[in-house]
Amino acid sequence: MSGEIASSGFSSSDKDAVEREVDVSQELMYNITKTDLTTYFDLPHCARFIQDGSYSKVALQFPDSLLRYSARIVRQLSDLVPSSQLFILADTSYGSCCVDEVAAEHAAVDAVIHFGHACLSR
Repeated sequence: MSGEIASSGFSSSDKDAVEREVDVSQELMYNITKTDLTTYFDLPHCARFIQDGSYSKVALQFPDSLLRYSARIVRQLSDLVPSSQLFILADTSYGSCCVDEVAAEHAAVDAVIHFGHACLSR
């Protein structure tokens, strides 16, 4: 081997991760209403999932493009499931579409809710 690290079949390259551009328009972040946020991210469904599973610690994973909404989502979801601790996962180990099971395990959460596109790599 020539000293290069082989890339995994389900991971994007490190160069792609470093050079990725993300739209962080402040206009988009602040112009979405609470109702729109609740509807778009289907927060009542998320709350039912947490309640039905009796999960006390839940990680919410966001891709870079949706991270700007994460704090607002945690606040709104916390109002719906006040007995659960919610954590934000934002630094995925692989691509934004991959559920970060490693970070979830480190945080010792009971469940992960993944927002955005999911590739469901095996």
